[in-house]
Amino acid sequence: MLRGTRMPVSAIVDNFYYGVSVAEIVEQFEVPADRVEAILSYAKSHRIAHHI
Repeated sequence: MLRGTRMPVSAIVDNFYYGVSVAEIVEQFEVPADRVEAILSYAKSHRIAHHI
């Protein structure tokens, strides 16, 4: 879960995997771009969920 929200991190990773841009994720989920980038970076470096 993202701190201060009820949204699982996997929602961001999954949306990105399915082709949603970082800008669209920021707008849809109201999460700052730097947090989205950090989540995707962490997911990629730890091979979480899908192959990013």
